[in-house]
Amino acid sequence: MRFWLVISVALFFLAGCGVVASPPPRAAVYDLRLSEESGDWATRPQALENRGPAVCPAALSLEVAAPSWLQGRAMQYRLEYRDVNRRQSYLESRWAAEPAEMVALALERFFTAPGVAAASSPGLTVAAPCRLRLALDEFVQVFVSGQESYALLVVRAELRPPGGESLVREEFVVRQVTPTPDAAGGVAGHRLALQLLAAELQSWLAVVGPATGCACRATTP
Repeated sequence: MRFWLVISVALFFLAGCGVVASPPPRAAVYDLRLSEESGDWATRPQALENRGPAVCPAALSLEVAAPSWLQGRAMQYRLEYRDVNRRQSYLESRWAAEPAEMVALALERFFTAPGVAAASSPGLTVAAPCRLRLALDEFVQVFVSGQESYALLVVRAELRPPGGESLVREEFVVRQVTPTPDAAGGVAGHRLALQLLAAELQSWLAVVGPATGCACRATTP
């Protein structure tokens, strides 16, 4: 009797070890891209076709900051139809880096891409780069129902001229419907929302840049 009891206990622990040893599912990792080669540009809205004049990269120093709850790789979402104040995260999907880091890299590539950046020329100079500071206040997928969601980006932009005497501020709120109500759809929605944000920033900089001295100028002969 004792023999069979020992065998039963041993089998129980072996079965338990088998369960514990099972590896958890590997999380899917996503990044943000703003390149024409990524394929996202093929479906860009008409707003991107009407973006402003070229930006002078040498005139800008970009900085992106985010609050503590966005300083992680979790892919966050809200169920607006249940509790809009509750922030949740996907268990099996995450970002490749923190949102602020991905946004900064994507915008830097956008502003230096052909057709966006002003062509380099010996006749263009800039005294000192202006600081473009972006405060990423929101970066989340919002579900209006179980079958419909949108990506939400809220950014406060500050442009400080080289001398720092004045400060120009603007808030940008971008909502982009996701193709599917899931993590992969949220990624696609965030990519397109970021493209829209980049286009709006470009148009805004084209207006306020020259007025604040944050633009490339032709060298006086």
